Amino acid sequence: MNPYFKPLPPLSDETRASIFRLYLEDPQQWTPRALAEHFGLSIVRVQAILRLKALAQKMEAEGKPLQTGLVTGMEGMLHAKTLNPDEKKGRAREQLRLTPAKRLQPFFRMMNEEEKFTPEDAAKLMKMEPYANLQRKLDEDANHVFELEPPTGADARTLDVNPQKKSRFQFTVTDTGEQSKARFMVREKNGLLRHATIEEKFKRKNLRPKYIM
Repeated sequence: MNPYFKPLPPLSDETRASIFRLYLEDPQQWTPRALAEHFGLSIVRVQAILRLKALAQKMEAEGKPLQTGLVTGMEGMLHAKTLNPDEKKGRAREQLRLTPAKRLQPFFRMMNEEEKFTPEDAAKLMKMEPYANLQRKLDEDANHVFELEPPTGADARTLDVNPQKKSRFQFTVTDTGEQSKARFMVREKNGLLRHATIEEKFKRKNLRPKYIM
């Protein structure tokens, strides 16, 4: 084992349960952002905790047993940490926002010492959006938590019918030509190609696949 690799210990189930309990008490007050600031965690981690706890609650309601014994054993092995916001000192455990950098290469520009150069000027020069705008968008999206049931929608539009492409299986195809607008399509067993329904898109993004190839 690498003696220099010292990751943060995982959060205990007690901490995760406290986060979920506060959210259920008052979702308007205890938004994912408010919980993240309160516990010193990132917004995306709080969103993940809320979703997993909601799924566990749903499984218990359906009579499905949870592996609580395994959780207790793993917490002891990994020295899981219980956070107490009232005793929080120093800086937070994680950054509030995790902003991925699209350009990691350094960028240099010679300029006069007295020349005015704002963040908006820098964003325009690098053909990027100002960080303040990105920060605001992240804050606006922070209150999105989870959806346990897929939404309903209209029937999907047919794109192509080709009997020569019949198969024993149904395939889901993702068109990644535009990363910001990825399209999901389904090739039926009879060779029909259509857009994926809202339910299929939900399952594609949220549910775990049964088979991994």
